[in-house]
Amino acid sequence: MVNTGADLQRIGRYELRVRLGRSSFSGMWKAYDPRQQSEVALKLLSVNTRDYPNFSLLFSREVEVIASLRHPNIVQIHEASLIPVQHPDTTLAYIVEDYIEGQALAVYMRSMPRSGMMPPWADIVQLFSSVSLAIDHAHQNGVVHGNLKPTNIIIGRSPASTGRNVAPIVTDFALARMLGMTAGLLPNRSIEALSYISPEQAKGQPATERSDIYSLGVLLYEICTGVVPFQGSRPVALMMQHASAMPPSPALINPNIPPALTNVMMRSLAKEPGERFASASSMSIAMAKALHVPVPERLSHLVEQAEKDRPVRPVSEGKTPPFSSSPISSGARSATVPTRTISVDEKQRELDSKAPQPLPVTSFPSGRRGKRRKNNAVYVTLGFLLVLTLLVTGLGSYALLHNQASSGVVGHAFFVSSGQLNEHLSTQGINDEVQIDLSGIADPAAGKSLYAWLLPDKSKEEALPIFLGKLPVKNGSVHYLYVGGKSHINLLNVASRFLITEEDASVTPTIPTPDVQAWRYYAELAQSASPGDQLHFSMLDHLRHLLVESPELQARNLHGGLVIWLVQNTQKVFDSAGNARDAWQANNFATSRAQIVTLMDYLDGNTLARSELPSSAPPLVNQNNADIALLGLDPKNADPPGYAYNNEVSPGYVYLIGIHLSGMLLSPDVTQDQRDLAFRVNTALKDVDQALVQVRGDGLKLLQLSNAQFSQPTTLTTLNDMVTLSQSAYVGQLNQTSGQAQGGVVWIYGNMQRLADFAVKPYTP
Repeated sequence: MVNTGADLQRIGRYELRVRLGRSSFSGMWKAYDPRQQSEVALKLLSVNTRDYPNFSLLFSREVEVIASLRHPNIVQIHEASLIPVQHPDTTLAYIVEDYIEGQALAVYMRSMPRSGMMPPWADIVQLFSSVSLAIDHAHQNGVVHGNLKPTNIIIGRSPASTGRNVAPIVTDFALARMLGMTAGLLPNRSIEALSYISPEQAKGQPATERSDIYSLGVLLYEICTGVVPFQGSRPVALMMQHASAMPPSPALINPNIPPALTNVMMRSLAKEPGERFASASSMSIAMAKALHVPVPERLSHLVEQAEKDRPVRPVSEGKTPPFSSSPISSGARSATVPTRTISVDEKQRELDSKAPQPLPVTSFPSGRRGKRRKNNAVYVTLGFLLVLTLLVTGLGSYALLHNQASSGVVGHAFFVSSGQLNEHLSTQGINDEVQIDLSGIADPAAGKSLYAWLLPDKSKEEALPIFLGKLPVKNGSVHYLYVGGKSHINLLNVASRFLITEEDASVTPTIPTPDVQAWRYYAELAQSASPGDQLHFSMLDHLRHLLVESPELQARNLHGGLVIWLVQNTQKVFDSAGNARDAWQANNFATSRAQIVTLMDYLDGNTLARSELPSSAPPLVNQNNADIALLGLDPKNADPPGYAYNNEVSPGYVYLIGIHLSGMLLSPDVTQDQRDLAFRVNTALKDVDQALVQVRGDGLKLLQLSNAQFSQPTTLTTLNDMVTLSQSAYVGQLNQTSGQAQGGVVWIYGNMQRLADFAVKPYTP
């Protein structure tokens, strides 16, 4: 934190007069330049060099590039300098720029929606036109902002003014570039900053020109609805949403938004950069046309070029469907031992051929002496059960697919997460919303409406139902998002059945009508113990272990389900790998080794890691967070040579998740959609496991090097391999054919949610 106390009165020749704001990295001051006899804005930066070892090298170069920009809507930088300090881990620097009279766009935006007002459409177009020209000017000079947000745009007039000649000034180019170079430290950025980052940045990739277009899309969404598309109090949750979740349609929040403007927003917020606008000016021109507002004169010469700017692929609006139809990753590996293939339709044969070799299921211990697992052994149980479920249903795949097609399913309802998390309030913000997508729905009778509900478990009939809302039926279809209650509880924890009733349109019901003749559609998650499940769990039990709570986690005061912590700890491995490489490149070898130790703690757990690391390597991770390892142990397999330990260690997240996923599929109520998706999740989980095992091998190899060996150039090759593998485990790999990222724990989490699917059918008493 920057020292902004009363004792700090002058930096260089500049007199600090009024503190304008501060963050974890910086403090902004209104200062006075006695030489020029003018007011300036001075940003004082305090950077921990252990986190940002390259900051000093980047500072001068990046500031020089930004200072060369000359545009009326970009703040002008006048001076920048490093400040000598005695602390070895801290670097101080300051940047002096024009002082702009006005208010931040954040203040302007808050004042409008919260007071029930909307800025005139012409004002919005003028605002974005000015910002767009500034962003395009920077892009044309090779500069990407990478951190656009409302506090980085200053409005040169009061929102109470009736004039429309707004003068927005874009600031903080240099800070974003200098502090955003280390992808692994994204979670250290503020929640505000992470609310506007692009999907590719959330995945650890560098920002591009199209990343700034995404941030402008978030700004447009917010100024028109009063909220950002994704919300939350945890950095990882926000990053996951940007990377994989579709934003709610802005028209659901503000019905006054024209459909054409909704299309502009959703195109700007496309996950794939190539689907966004090619330039910020093209986006502003599209806004003007969508709102039937004259294109500002400053943009008129760009209209013809904007007409040529078409998305690479159509951009879909709304939520991702509950089950992805994308092909299995080209990087998926087949089992080394072939399994029996069921002679049914071509699709099922293809899926069966990917199943790993079978082994019997085993129950998992909460803490026991076991054997360090072999690289891929955890998946053989899951593969066996996936094949087994195809056999025990009795009818075979053809019958399953035929029944699915003729079973009368009218659509799906599934849980999604808002990301409005609170780490001290159990599972808040996870599975707290419900997306409903139905088709072939009959219109309600005159004077009636359809109402959606979540019902408690059958064993808890006394619990109150949850009212999801009145469903809009349009052309026989329903597309509706329940955005959760104020407390954002995990709905999967308290509900397992879905119901639609047809009741009086003039009076909103508080409970579903007891008249079952008015019940129209229904679905439930299987709640009976599955035959053959050695844990005696139902499908619902397994889903709750994965997505709500797990005894292994509760015992360590961790909440959120096994898959949540798989994602968070894999992200920590990715962070540590990137930090280790950055520190090594800055010749900070001690910090680099410490980051590798941290990585090993997450992979093996504190207990096991202590037995395999050098005795001089201290634990650097919170004991609870790393008590359950990512890789952990498989009690059924022997140690590879050279592994030894004497402590009680639990199986890891990958093993536990595989056990619950395979147990869930023993349910006779599992649908073909769920079975197909489980195969893809299994493939992704296997790829994650193999990538992390290789990261672990690299880490052990590096920590066994002497100091002299560690400083050699060959170390960088291994560090680069660790970063690549850990990134693949976290966000998956790019499929060269489809251009889509596939696999990785972020993808696994999103699709695990979709396994908790309500296949909605007409209700039969």
